[in-house]
Amino acid sequence: MNVLKGKNYFLYILLASNIFFGLVIFHFQKFSFEEPETAISSPAPSLGFKGVIKFPSILTNILPTNNLKRFIRVSPVLILEKEQTFNEIAIKETLIRDRIISYLNAQSEEEILSEKGMNKAKGSIKEIINKLLDQNKVSMIYFQEFRVN
Repeated sequence: MNVLKGKNYFLYILLASNIFFGLVIFHFQKFSFEEPETAISSPAPSLGFKGVIKFPSILTNILPTNNLKRFIRVSPVLILEKEQTFNEIAIKETLIRDRIISYLNAQSEEEILSEKGMNKAKGSIKEIINKLLDQNKVSMIYFQEFRVN
């Protein structure tokens, strides 16, 4: 019995080519995983500064008002003076997050929700971070997210 007769021959070639191309595609997809995003983005010299660090969101409670527990979620964005600050902040990220949380825990809703309060928080957080850094400094802080619930 000859299996390679007529239309069967065409089906076997089609099946073999599909298997071959499937294996080739699988092989290339296997090695093309994307790198996970880090908190540190690349420097942007065209914008006039050395780099930007986008911290993940920080969610913590603030001082209760009228026996109501309130929470704040902030996503600080740090503008750096020097490229070397990237490494130093990466090493001290946990400590920096802890100090930011401690600062926010000590704030009341009234202190934090006004425009002056938000600007004061930016300045205080910048000062806290710069005290933790050896020689490199953060020049500015922005909040990508600032929400009180």
